[in-house]
Amino acid sequence: MGEAEEIRWPLKEAYTRLLGCKYWPWPLLKGWIPCVVADTLIFGDNLPIQNIEPKMLVLGYDGFEYPVRRVFFREYSGPLIKIRVMMVPDPILITPEHPILIKSGDNILWKRACELKAGDLLVVPRRRFCDEAKIPVGYRKGLKVRWVNVDKNVAYFLGLYLAEGCVVYYSQGRARITLNFGRRERDLVERCLEIIRHVIGINAFISEEKTSLRIHINNTKLGRFLREKFGHGAINKHIPRFVKNLPYEELREFVRGFMDGDGTYVRLKGRKSGRYQMRTSSRRLAYDLVEVLIKLGICPYVQRCLARSSRIGDRIIRHNTKYWYNIQVQENAWLGRKPKHGKISYEVTRNYIYVPIKSVEKTEHMRVGVWNLETDSETYCLPFVVHNCRFPLLKMAGRAPCDLCHRKYIYEALLRVKGAK
Repeated sequence: MGEAEEIRWPLKEAYTRLLGCKYWPWPLLKGWIPCVVADTLIFGDNLPIQNIEPKMLVLGYDGFEYPVRRVFFREYSGPLIKIRVMMVPDPILITPEHPILIKSGDNILWKRACELKAGDLLVVPRRRFCDEAKIPVGYRKGLKVRWVNVDKNVAYFLGLYLAEGCVVYYSQGRARITLNFGRRERDLVERCLEIIRHVIGINAFISEEKTSLRIHINNTKLGRFLREKFGHGAINKHIPRFVKNLPYEELREFVRGFMDGDGTYVRLKGRKSGRYQMRTSSRRLAYDLVEVLIKLGICPYVQRCLARSSRIGDRIIRHNTKYWYNIQVQENAWLGRKPKHGKISYEVTRNYIYVPIKSVEKTEHMRVGVWNLETDSETYCLPFVVHNCRFPLLKMAGRAPCDLCHRKYIYEALLRVKGAK
């Protein structure tokens, strides 16, 4: 069996036992159904769980996307478990009974959130689907469209656009693409112009401002496509699905383009290597970058910090967001060497990354609304794999009570440990 199939097996075994129950213990377990809080982002489209709707796609245990069947909501009263991991800036708040997939030695097993401890290795799947993509380009005054393959050069341009670009509409609904660079980034401007003119095959012109260089592209078809797929405004930008599904080489060039546009390189004191830092004001984009880097086999370190005003020349730039998200990638990890983050290290395999828990805390008694999903794979990612706990008993509200012995039976079936070698 492959790595994904080995993880799948305990799920099937647990449900085989569950389906053998004579009675459905709905009244007993109605308040036990595990969930997460409303603003938890779900890998796939990286939207808060409260914004997920049926038929949307979410990432499953094996790195493939599965449709959501149902979304459940309930009021919860009690303590929550707060889990912190290095790859997401926000702590994950989850009900104590929620099963989470972890790696223990050579085994893959389910544990309840309340049983986790710092240092446990969480299972994070690497997106496995790869497909070629094309982008539309208008010609003959926009009357016709041709499709350009997304190769390494075009992927690099898309990364630059995500970091530095925007689309504005002017007369009669026409779209103009603008990329902004610093005056010291002439080499980057020249490379971008070469890709636009010789690879994509459209015209572009440069305008020089007091503190910046701007590339302008008048192409309505491409402009509308980029605005629709990547979002408009810094706080709303995200990575579309067709980019996440690019082959590895093209996806790596896309990340390199974003790094060159919105990233910096920092040399660490006393070390030969350094780290790359990328910054964004979009929470969704930060999680998208994490998902893309995980696909490339890189585990980033993400921090959330207060946004501060900056200065460019004589201008003071004030931001319309409260937080910045800093995504840090170790140079060793980017170059394919053994990655380390101080005392915290992670394991990379072909289909998964095993990430240690930084801390686990139990909150005080809370009264909040919590959410859960029903998916075809019976799992979803936060970014680590959690069980969606899709029982037939969810549909059995109002049936006759059951015996108390079934509670222990359900727990046993969910948390049964099977080795995955």
